[in-house]
Amino acid sequence: MRKVCLSASLLTLVFATSSFARDPSGEKAFYKLDRSRARTSAMVKSGHFEISVANRVGDAYPTTIDYEFSVLFGGDYKGKEVSNVTQTYFTPAFMERLRAEKEIITDSYKVKYLGRGDARTLKGRVYSQCDKVLIYDLDIEKQQELGDVVRALLVPAISAQHPELLETKGVKVEDAKLLVHVHVDVPALGLVKVDMEGTVQGFRGKAGFDYEN
Repeated sequence: MRKVCLSASLLTLVFATSSFARDPSGEKAFYKLDRSRARTSAMVKSGHFEISVANRVGDAYPTTIDYEFSVLFGGDYKGKEVSNVTQTYFTPAFMERLRAEKEIITDSYKVKYLGRGDARTLKGRVYSQCDKVLIYDLDIEKQQELGDVVRALLVPAISAQHPELLETKGVKVEDAKLLVHVHVDVPALGLVKVDMEGTVQGFRGKAGFDYEN
């Protein structure tokens, strides 16, 4: 089992987009890989991840993300990590700022608000008026934790060309992008859809996931 470092700084960028303040203790959300070529590279046979939020400890929520893939020519690929997500991340402050400013630029990433729109999951459920957020121009060297997560979800997509990368933690990811759809009715971190893409060892990979309830 290979572990991925998923820290609170990553969750600030990606998952702290909830438009509501609440207590997520005990909530779970399961996400299934969409194998359509429009969202996921062909080398991944199947995949999923689950987010679990434990009861608050002090001012943070221990949050676990378990993931597992089945990869052509690479077998099973899985990992697990626990992060302490600060209570502040479950408040509306970040999304309110992003809606107002439309884009937030730092020296290691950019976040763009793409407006609202409906999102249909693999099971056919429609979540209306989701907030759509794009994270791009990521400097993986400065955002190491985010780089680890992107690697974990993208390496299976190019493992047919480089199966050895499944056991490599430090492989470089370039031009990484993440698109998330967020809705108040989804438990844990509020994600309806998660799409990411990036270049690993010269090969472009992508993976898309939908919430399943």
